[in-house]
Amino acid sequence: MVQIKKLFETNNQSNHHQIVGGDFELTSIPSNISDSYKLQKFGSVGTWTSSGRASLAILLQDLVKRGIEQIVLPSYLCSSILLPIRKIGLKYSFYNVDRNLESVIEPQDKSAILLIHYFGWFNKLAIELRKRSSSESFYLIEDLTHAFLSDWYTWNSSSEFVFMSLRKFGPVPIGGW
Repeated sequence: MVQIKKLFETNNQSNHHQIVGGDFELTSIPSNISDSYKLQKFGSVGTWTSSGRASLAILLQDLVKRGIEQIVLPSYLCSSILLPIRKIGLKYSFYNVDRNLESVIEPQDKSAILLIHYFGWFNKLAIELRKRSSSESFYLIEDLTHAFLSDWYTWNSSSEFVFMSLRKFGPVPIGGW
């Protein structure tokens, strides 16, 4: 099962530090977690999870069953996104994000692309990738963590896979979609 470390934790190594507040870690993911969820387009079927990482893990396990072999990630991201990717054992690589938080990426067959809508701003690359993913052999995953309360997002996206972490918006210890 998904386990969350204590809210406050002291590291016993020579450089002492504390993990405070929003720095929870996903320590295990059950191997069959996606079997218990029917994954369809956002707005049709979805589920609440303990965290955004748990939501991403469910999506990735479903995509592995669909034949993806790797995920391509933006070079600017929260390192905790790597936890479920590594746990599942997916290959991953990075695409560049410039100082304006814009990117150019050429999708590869049997891959998933993670697209982040940074700081509530709409990532313009989403328009092209949404269109292409419906006819090409890659999947688009949109991270809506920063866009949860943005007025531009209609919640009727054509993207098949979206996830978010509610912990970025309020004092909640758990909460993902």
